Amino acid sequence: MNLPRAFLPVLLVVLWAGNWPASQLALTEIPPITFRLVTLWGGTIVMIVFCLMDKENLFAPMKEWPLLLLLAFLNVGLFNILSAFSIAVLEGGRAALIAFTMPVWVVFIQLLLGERYQLHQLIALTSGIFGITLIIYSIIIDPGFSAVASGLMAVAALSWATGSVMLARSHLSVNGKALTMWMLLISGLLTIFFLPIQSQPLFSFPVSLRGWLGLAYSTLIGMAVCQGLWFYLLTQIETSRAAIILLAIPPVGTLLSWCVLGAALNTLDALALLLLLISALLSARFGKQVKNHTSTLKPKKIQ
Repeated sequence: MNLPRAFLPVLLVVLWAGNWPASQLALTEIPPITFRLVTLWGGTIVMIVFCLMDKENLFAPMKEWPLLLLLAFLNVGLFNILSAFSIAVLEGGRAALIAFTMPVWVVFIQLLLGERYQLHQLIALTSGIFGITLIIYSIIIDPGFSAVASGLMAVAALSWATGSVMLARSHLSVNGKALTMWMLLISGLLTIFFLPIQSQPLFSFPVSLRGWLGLAYSTLIGMAVCQGLWFYLLTQIETSRAAIILLAIPPVGTLLSWCVLGAALNTLDALALLLLLISALLSARFGKQVKNHTSTLKPKKIQ
């Protein structure tokens, strides 16, 4: 079944926002690197099944492998490793707030590369920057503030932003579900090298039903489906516009964390989230539907 283009960002925002409380449920009982290994390898298996069902070409030319490795490391590997440690310390909603500073990094990187923005994009960006500034202030004054966890998530956001810009400007022949599969597989292999920094055992049992449900959601939805939808969205609209739309995820993610986990939400947070939501709505309402001309990624239909 094909998804209407206008529905795609909404679906991505809701599903990815749900991944943050789900991740925290799992990470309260499962060590961070173990969690990422399971979600990355599980997501890889899911995408392989999808590719085989659609008879999609899985092979990338050897000359593209250096770029593919770098893109996988930035877009998926480094982001997921750093964010797992951060989510384990921070509340799911607050972790989402820091992670989705990513759109602002995208815009700054694009500006350095000579990108020009229209008035509505600048208004959306300004609203987003004000919202993020309030978030940073709220997090810093919080009694449970962790500079290390917050810093890890900020670096994760920068890594994701850099990888997204590079992916949008890349010249890869592999695309669609096959691209997602390779990103997850490569990142799963890279994550193995981070096992020595995990102090807990690789597997820690028993895990409660809530923990298993969080792990299942993060693997099937957060990793496989959402990563695939994100890479597909980058083939449909401008990179900066796609990134700013993601600013709707922190409000939804925080709301879900509040409902599921009872995460705290103060007035300052609410105002910041409102500004982020305005920014995302402006970006979703206006802008070109055509992908940046520098990319050769081919759009594919979502089955």
